[in-house]
Amino acid sequence: MMVDLKTKARAFLDLHRAPGAFVMPNAWDAGSARLLAAAGFPALGTTSAGIAFAMGLPDYEERIPRAVMLEACAAIAAAVDLPVSGDLEAGYGATPADVAETMRLAIEAGLAGGSLEDHLVGGENELYDIEAAAERVAAAREAIDASGLPFVLTARAECYLVGHPDPFAESVRRLNRYWAAGADCFYAPGQTTAEEIARLVREVDGPINVVMGLAGAAFTVNELAALGVKRISIGGSLARARPVSGDLEAGYGAAPADVAETMRLAIEAGLAGGSLEDHLVGGENELYDIEAAAERVAAAREAIDASGLPFVLTARAECYLVGHPDPFAESVRRLNRYRAAGADCLYAPGQTTAEEIARLVREVDGPVNVVMGLAGAAFTVNELAALGVKRISVGGSLARASFAVVKAAAEEMAGPGTFTFAARAIPDAELCAFMAGKQSGEG
Repeated sequence: MMVDLKTKARAFLDLHRAPGAFVMPNAWDAGSARLLAAAGFPALGTTSAGIAFAMGLPDYEERIPRAVMLEACAAIAAAVDLPVSGDLEAGYGATPADVAETMRLAIEAGLAGGSLEDHLVGGENELYDIEAAAERVAAAREAIDASGLPFVLTARAECYLVGHPDPFAESVRRLNRYWAAGADCFYAPGQTTAEEIARLVREVDGPINVVMGLAGAAFTVNELAALGVKRISIGGSLARARPVSGDLEAGYGAAPADVAETMRLAIEAGLAGGSLEDHLVGGENELYDIEAAAERVAAAREAIDASGLPFVLTARAECYLVGHPDPFAESVRRLNRYRAAGADCLYAPGQTTAEEIARLVREVDGPVNVVMGLAGAAFTVNELAALGVKRISVGGSLARASFAVVKAAAEEMAGPGTFTFAARAIPDAELCAFMAGKQSGEG
């Protein structure tokens, strides 16, 4: 059932007015959002860190343009029937008008809430002057009210993160000013003791969000609720606990021309190689006729050669996966035909014994890829190399393992209300430094 945005936004606002605390875990894509929603949380947030890391970027200085970030947020919001609050960083612009436009676009993207930070993008750990920051909050409030949507505006004070000399007092001063300017919820990441959190709750005039998963703070949901916290988020901690992967499937079209276009686009996207499957999309476990499949491989080869790039074309025979009555023999027949049609590497997922893998290597005329991570086969790299395997992939197993981390973390938060998963996450600073090095060619 699709829930309209106004209903989502009203439910989200009501959560901030109801007794007790609620957990709002942060998703970075549609898949993580669906897994978290299935665990029973009443609302989700997005994480700019998780979205940035998935794109190979560090999480600072608004490295992802507003349009790209909002597109990612829109995909998360569309994937679930829960209200989603967007991590809108520092509003994607310095002026109140910039912030107002970001709020309008966030609502268009399907978000039920959003946060606004008060640090100066490009500054040396600087905050906006408090009145300038309050003007930005007021502009956000005005844009939200003009929409008619009960969108929840969260104002953030970044005093701890920028190294302010008195971060607690300055956070309280700023958050109360942002309350007067129209914010609904308040967030000052950085407290590490129960006493400090309880005091923040007492001294700030509106509902408080506390983030778990950062270094130095480990409380349960019940403990935070007892301190008076209203909302508990996890920032990028869950995203830092997992990796990602992907491939070219069956070429995104039946005709050789479709496959050729997919290869051209793959090269434009910066890929150095790609795989092509031979099953009929939409069929009942059917394979393309072998000559039709070979024509598709030949069309891919022709498009690749026209590019002038030494792109590696991998041809896949899906005989084991579709339940062919003689999968080994048919795989060998197909892979040798695809080799003749121009494939560089050959792949028939499904062998489970060393004898079968070694025989496939002997009977196929080109380098063979074997996948690890499927049920029924467990070999080391050295064992596969000894069998003559050229390339070893892991298919979707690493992605599935990452979703297992998300599922386990969701169950931990929704069940005992603890956040121990964050202890296994890569530290935010380490990931940012790594991604920044990659971007500048230093890592």
